[in-house]
Amino acid sequence: MTPTARSLVLGLIGFAAASCSLIHSATAPAPRTLPPPNDFFQGVPIIPGAVSGRAVGTAYLYQIDASLLEVQEFYLREMPLAGWALEDQTGDAAQGDTSIRLRFTKGEELAAIFISEGEGKRTEVSIL
Repeated sequence: MTPTARSLVLGLIGFAAASCSLIHSATAPAPRTLPPPNDFFQGVPIIPGAVSGRAVGTAYLYQIDASLLEVQEFYLREMPLAGWALEDQTGDAAQGDTSIRLRFTKGEELAAIFISEGEGKRTEVSIL
C-alpha cells in the first residue's frame, strides 16, 4: 500500500470511528451460532444474512440482525481463516462496549472493521 493510500485509509478509519453510534446497553444478548461466510468484500468476509449492504468507494457498509458480540466474534474467528492477522482492537462487546473497531493486516494490506449498534436490533458494520 502506498503512503498516500495508507493515509487515506487511516483518515477513513478515523472518520468512521468518529461517526460510530455511542448508544449504551446494560446487557448483551446471548450469542447464537452464525453460518460460515459465503461472500467477501475485497478479501474480507461478509456475514451471511447481511441486509442493506452497499459499497461506497473502497468501503462496504451493511446491517445485520445479530448482536454486536456475535458480529465481533464472527470477525475474530473468520478473518484469520481468510489470512488476516488481528493488529489491534478498540472496544469489546463482551465488556458492554457498543462501538468496536478491529484492525487486521494481511501482508501490506490493512482492513478496519467498525461495529456499532444500529436501529432496532440491527448491528451496523463498516469495512474499510
